[in-house]
Amino acid sequence: MSDATAAEWLWQEALDHLEADSLGVYELLWLLRGSDYQLPEQQARALAQSTASLLLAEGKARIVRLRWPTNEEVDDTVDASVLLEQTAFEPDEEGVYLALVAPDDDR
Repeated sequence: MSDATAAEWLWQEALDHLEADSLGVYELLWLLRGSDYQLPEQQARALAQSTASLLLAEGKARIVRLRWPTNEEVDDTVDASVLLEQTAFEPDEEGVYLALVAPDDDR
């Protein structure tokens, strides 16, 4: 692992993912869990939430709801405050999950 902080590393990972495709909010947490940073779960969740919020605030992404496994966009009017909910990292019972997409991604 480089000398980058976990926050810097996750920021770059998120930007790289957004260049290629959508990024499920849960994936931010998974990336941290699989990294060498070994953050406690609560700290990892907080960092994933703050990274997603910052991506939105800086106009690097917009937040939508997608349906698994087709990644069909089902809602593009999602308020960023949903990132603060405990369920932000879990799909609902219908397989719908929060995702970040590039701001110009018109799916």
